[in-house]
Amino acid sequence: MSNILIIKHGSLGDIAQASGAIQDISENYKEDQIHLLTTKPYFELFKQNPFIHNVILDKRLSRFNIIYLYLLMRSLKKLNFKKIYDLQNSSRTRFYKNILFPRANFNTWSSSETTLPADISKEEFDKNPVINVLI
Repeated sequence: MSNILIIKHGSLGDIAQASGAIQDISENYKEDQIHLLTTKPYFELFKQNPFIHNVILDKRLSRFNIIYLYLLMRSLKKLNFKKIYDLQNSSRTRFYKNILFPRANFNTWSSSETTLPADISKEEFDKNPVINVLI
């Protein structure tokens, strides 16, 4: 059994939209433990999700709070994640990838930046309506 990390800090609407992705991830990793990193407003909500085994609180303290980052890194490293799904795709999660998971490659870290074709930037992709992407 391995550990999978999902990162989702977002707003309530984003949380509702992420529920399907969380279920899909869980169903594709039936033998693995799903852990989710989120913020305080959504901590209890995610604890009720049957597809998540463990919810980790991200206090989102300053990036200059070295002690907090060290403690967060230490707690996450103990879980030895084989795959990380960044459903937030924010500057903070990009920072986490670079600082907390510097060796994570596209096989380990899945986000819009690691899965988009090389000729499309995230900014350009975000300009297109979802329906255009699906067609």
